[in-house]
Amino acid sequence: MLVTVHESLSRPDTVIRVLRAIRGSGAKSVAQTDLNFKSLYKVLIGWIYEKHEELINFHNLPTFVHRLLQDKLINWLDELIFGSPTLTPMMGKTDRPHSFSWKDHQFTFLQAELIDYFAQEVDNNLLVPTTALRVIEEFRAQHQLDYLISEYPLESSQRISSSPEFQMIRNFITDFLGEQKMLLSLHLVGGRRDSIFQSIFKRFENHFPEIALENFQLKSLHPKLPMAMYFVNKNFNVQPIRVLYKHDRSLVKNYDLLVSFTKLVKTINFFHIKILNFLKIETGESYFRREDLLEWVLQSTIKSTSQGHCVLGLTRINGKLAPWEDIHNGALSLFGQVQLELIEYFSQISPSPDIESSSIFILLLWYKEFHSLEFEHLLKTSTRLNQLQLLHRSEQANPT
Repeated sequence: MLVTVHESLSRPDTVIRVLRAIRGSGAKSVAQTDLNFKSLYKVLIGWIYEKHEELINFHNLPTFVHRLLQDKLINWLDELIFGSPTLTPMMGKTDRPHSFSWKDHQFTFLQAELIDYFAQEVDNNLLVPTTALRVIEEFRAQHQLDYLISEYPLESSQRISSSPEFQMIRNFITDFLGEQKMLLSLHLVGGRRDSIFQSIFKRFENHFPEIALENFQLKSLHPKLPMAMYFVNKNFNVQPIRVLYKHDRSLVKNYDLLVSFTKLVKTINFFHIKILNFLKIETGESYFRREDLLEWVLQSTIKSTSQGHCVLGLTRINGKLAPWEDIHNGALSLFGQVQLELIEYFSQISPSPDIESSSIFILLLWYKEFHSLEFEHLLKTSTRLNQLQLLHRSEQANPT
């Protein structure tokens, strides 16, 4: 066993240390250096954290549970390494009430594997993948109840943009306006000087200093969404929250956010004009509705509202916990449907392939919330049209 014992003559302590396995004839094992041990420990923790997060997501556990289980696993691992009242340490001190004997101090099978891991050379770390998985498997076997979703309160974080009613209206809008796609392209190219856009775009851009970041700041990643909270000032209970790119979890830059927001707002406005014309809304009321909708989109993005937490803004926290880690800070219903759609949209590289569907969904959410009668009219119209299309296809497939 690659472990050595050092007894102190002046204190009732026994120090146990992992030896470094040195290959070659006549080579003698020496105690693993603290620097090498720390390096191997950090690499192992990184692997465990990533693979354990995949396991937690596989069980679809609430977001706030991620931090709890990750902390619990690391504390459990530390007891395996550094000892506990019932475990002999691999690295650390143990009281010596009498002469030390290995007969009284045995290692578990997992501890034996960890000893082999920590006995490696740092630059030849071949055991980290299998060791990390073994640690996770053993922890899960000993804590099976922790992975049952029934043990936790329900979390409301599912997007409803794929629900039948929204899909039906969206298909109706895109089919009905399909021949006007060229007009949409021209609408997007149009300048930002349009009066309805000026204030919205200016306030969005002026919001950036409030959420400014520097390099190498600590952050808390959302385990399910491309989001992060950054610790800009450790003494403040208000910290910035930002969207990350979905493909690599890197920060979405301010310029890219502005480009994406500009295109989104213009696309929403384009479809809104078509809907207002379809609903035969008078010109004066039509303009006010367009303003109200775009203001709602802006506020839903940069400010926390009754519908959900902000997407790009400052968030109030308790201690060092991000909102999604804190069950006492609204973790179970943190983001509303519009925020979830905005997060998904901003996390994609511009131009987003989903810009039309995201724009229509946000538009429909606003109508359902603030103009429910018109929303129901759109739903009934799209339902009838869908039924007629199905009937027509059936007649073509089965001609009499």
